[in-house]
Amino acid sequence: MNLLLIGFGPHTKKVYWNFLEKYKEEYSIDFSVLVELEDQREAVENFFSDGIHNNRFNEVLYFPNSERNTFVLSKNQEQELERVLHAYDIDSVIISTEPKAHLQYLQWSIKNNLNILIDKPIFALTNLVGNPRVSKRYFKIFQSLLTQYWQSNSICNVMCQRRFHPGYDYVRNELTKVVTEYNVPITYIDLFHSDGMWNMPNEFLSRENHPYKYGYGKLMHSGYHFIDLLASLRAINSFVVNKQVKSELTAKSYYPKDFLHSFSSNFYEKVFHKRINLEQKLNKFGELDVNFIMQDKIDSNVITTIMVSLLQNSFSRRAWFPLPSDTYKSNGRVRHERLNIEVGPLMNIQVHSYQADPKMNKGTKVGETDHFEIYIFRNSEIIGGKPVEIIDIGSTITALNEKNDKYLGQNEYAREICFKDFLNYSKGGSDLTTHQEVNFLISKLYESLSNMTGTTKFSYKPLV
Repeated sequence: MNLLLIGFGPHTKKVYWNFLEKYKEEYSIDFSVLVELEDQREAVENFFSDGIHNNRFNEVLYFPNSERNTFVLSKNQEQELERVLHAYDIDSVIISTEPKAHLQYLQWSIKNNLNILIDKPIFALTNLVGNPRVSKRYFKIFQSLLTQYWQSNSICNVMCQRRFHPGYDYVRNELTKVVTEYNVPITYIDLFHSDGMWNMPNEFLSRENHPYKYGYGKLMHSGYHFIDLLASLRAINSFVVNKQVKSELTAKSYYPKDFLHSFSSNFYEKVFHKRINLEQKLNKFGELDVNFIMQDKIDSNVITTIMVSLLQNSFSRRAWFPLPSDTYKSNGRVRHERLNIEVGPLMNIQVHSYQADPKMNKGTKVGETDHFEIYIFRNSEIIGGKPVEIIDIGSTITALNEKNDKYLGQNEYAREICFKDFLNYSKGGSDLTTHQEVNFLISKLYESLSNMTGTTKFSYKPLV
């Protein structure tokens, strides 16, 4: 594998670099070229000068900061990328930039028939919030990407780890058994996720990693994973529903301006002894939280009711004002994740995964890093099985990795499965073509958030 790595931010350093080191010999990985922005030069050089990571790229390209916010490659970028493509016989690329830069690099990679691994979201557009025209354009761009992809010899895997998480695999399998055997749909889905992304007031204006200032937020951050998870759960109903499903969605959001109204300058002065100017104009900033209710119907009959809460204004362990150099997992972020599913009177499945300590201790109890429990309640007289069952997925995965000194947690365990699809040049379980519905739903969510009523109606039919 002759590798082009585009972007060397927190996710690459924490996840991809560990995998690349682990598999460099087995897969004969040549670290051909790294691409970054000029203002990241010092951070990259510091990373490679610590005496631990002694692999060097053959060449590093630093593009000007002025090219950060473009949606097409500049002439200089394209010429340099074409030069290194041929000079190093590059066949594979990892795209791990800030999402609004994904599109230009992805289009170029598909055009050159490369083997691609790209972070979620597949791309982002600025000003998605409050702009129905942009939200509708979003899915049209995705469709044009698919057309380009189908006409190429490229392979594109999207890093979306909950598709590979053993816990969610278990849930989907249990649901599918009951849905298909009794020919009834999932009737209720309640999905909750919070990640404690607490930004100080000045950071709303300055941060480039997980930003809000470009007019998108939670849905383009960790929220993508849960819309994707929702899409996979709704897909189970397709085994028993053979008519066109029509949906109605009502979404509400919570923005940085709302947060700063509640947590005013008096709060920051009391807690951090900082005098803060909160007069910044944040009206067009992206969403911190999204809450929505959705119903799937056939004709006038409700099939499934769905409630989703995706929060970044949530419980956090951040207790400091300065932004640390590692903003990925060292800034107080803690994850709370809950799923509650009903198959009418036959079965209830719940997932509970709650962290309280952002440090990477790998315990599996409530509050520890690898806590992940599945509760299953069955109408056992009808469907069989135990009336109640608790499956401790966290302990199971930890036991499998007890001798793995590079094990970083359950989601990283799942990421590794996707990463190996990339290493094997394989169209795996997260191929670009399988992301149609999640991107359709995201476009509809932004469309709903842009409507005065917050409601949008639609039916979904994937491209052939």
